[in-house]
Formats: sequence, C-alpha cells, structure tokens
Amino acid sequence: MTGSVSSSKQRLEASRRWGLVAALAALGLWVALIALPLVAMALRVRGAALLDPVVLSVARVTATQALVSTLVSVALGLPLGLAVGACLPRRGVSARLARIGLALPFGI
Repeated sequence: MTGSVSSSKQRLEASRRWGLVAALAALGLWVALIALPLVAMALRVRGAALLDPVVLSVARVTATQALVSTLVSVALGLPLGLAVGACLPRRGVSARLARIGLALPFGI
C-alpha cells in the first residue's frame, strides 16, 4: 500500500516539475518573441513618433484584425473541435489514425 502512495507522490512531483519547465519555457518564448522586440522598437524610435496618428491608426487596425480573427477562430473551432472529439473512436487503430490525422498539420 505504501508503494502505491509513494509512486503517486513521485508522479505528482514529476508532473509539477514538468509544469514548471513548461511555464518557464513559455515565459522565455514570450520574452524572446514579444517583450525584447517591443523594447528594442521603443528604444530605437522616439517617443513622439509612437504617438503619430498614422502609427496609432495602424496599431488600431492591427489590434481589431487580431481580435476579429481570434473571435472567428473560437466561434468556428470550438464547436467543430467538440463535434469531432465526440465522433472519434476511443480505442484501437482507427482512433490512433484519427489522432495522427488531427495532429499532423501541427507537425509540418
């Protein structure tokens, strides 16, 4: 009995470690791909240039487009994903093939 308790504690600890690793990796990517380029841009461009009406207009259009794209993706993708998930077989070779088919575009 103590062996199974010890094993479950070890799995929980390993899961926490991997969660921490994933969170640190995500933070590192955010810093490298978002924060550093923004800081570099802010340092190169004068402060008044960032408040230029043309720059603000471009930023507004970009943010609006990103918001609309996100909303459309969620509105279409979430129901579609739930429907596909409900229809997929749970076990066997066909389930593996279905999962491979769904994961394949992300690996390319």
